[in-house]
Amino acid sequence: MLSVSSLCVPEVRVGVKKHWWTPELEDLKHECMEQTNIWRLNGCPRSGIFNENKIKAKLRYKCAIKEPAIAADEDFNEDPVKHPCIENFNGFWKAWSKRLFSKDLKPTSRLNNSIGDVNILAEFSNHLSHLGECNTPGIDDKHRNFVSEHLLLNSTPGQPAQIPVIDVNLVQDRIQQLKFRKAARHDNVLNEHHIYVGPNLAVHLCLLFSAMLRHSYVPGSFCYGIVKPILKNKHGDNTSIDMYRGITLTPVISKLFEAILLVIYENSLYSDPLQFGFKKNTSCSHALFGFTEAVKYYTKRGSKVFCAFLDASKAFDKVLLNGLLAKLINRNVAYRCLLFVFYTTGLLGFPVQLCGIHSLAVIFTFILECVKVEFSHLCYLLYMLMI
Repeated sequence: MLSVSSLCVPEVRVGVKKHWWTPELEDLKHECMEQTNIWRLNGCPRSGIFNENKIKAKLRYKCAIKEPAIAADEDFNEDPVKHPCIENFNGFWKAWSKRLFSKDLKPTSRLNNSIGDVNILAEFSNHLSHLGECNTPGIDDKHRNFVSEHLLLNSTPGQPAQIPVIDVNLVQDRIQQLKFRKAARHDNVLNEHHIYVGPNLAVHLCLLFSAMLRHSYVPGSFCYGIVKPILKNKHGDNTSIDMYRGITLTPVISKLFEAILLVIYENSLYSDPLQFGFKKNTSCSHALFGFTEAVKYYTKRGSKVFCAFLDASKAFDKVLLNGLLAKLINRNVAYRCLLFVFYTTGLLGFPVQLCGIHSLAVIFTFILECVKVEFSHLCYLLYMLMI
């Protein structure tokens, strides 16, 4: 796919195409380039008519390009920010992030008194490798025997295996639901490669996913990703390692397989209807609405309402692997699905990337880095099942 796309798909730098560009701006651009070339042909003088013409042309071009760029940015932001509503909830938060957060943040030159990209990368690797360590050592061991016995019991040869059918239409439907303009993974394959490659890819992926379920095998590339440290708040202290969180970029094909698993095992992979986080068409506003309505119901009838709010530190990082598998077993999740979760949440090596430099593979043993952090629906669903 990469070789074909390099031959057939034109590539341009992000931000080159501007929707507010006009023919007048194009004329001013060519005039500025022409005057600059004349200035260079005459020896790049620092004064005189050629220098004045170049400066005037450049100033006209800069002033003309600044006005439509600012107007386009205001048109994009003003309506959702001034009129936040539930119908345009995603647009509102996109406009909010565009105004308050910057995508062009430069990486810090100092972190925890460490200087230099190599030393900072080592700090990130050491920090991220300890995120998944449980506060109570050995607490996950009490579930290990139960999980091992269940997997061993169901792996007996000769037992009839009920393997769900994965058809081409399902694979093609999941491919079309991939989002555009997402970051490339370690293999440089984008979502757009799968969307535009044609229907033949869906046939090959259908055969691959069916074989993986039948043989209970997960390719090693499915368990590989790149961890990138992301600054939580641009206004915070970027020299403190606590201001960063890790985002794992994993192959697109592994995310497709997870999406298909959620479809074929939807009868057992579901969360409580009163859980609003990490779900489509639900958010904090729905949870707050349910909370306020419940409080109003009891207070209007003269009852007292007592509330307890729990905020577990790094809860998403410290999900117990065997504890999660034990809950899936008690829910009667299919054996093939259990094996996929088991193999993709084992000891995996994810190198940390910073400024184009990769560290040695960092070993993660818990669910956060192992089950695809970056917008993985299966990862969030497993987290909700655990809590």
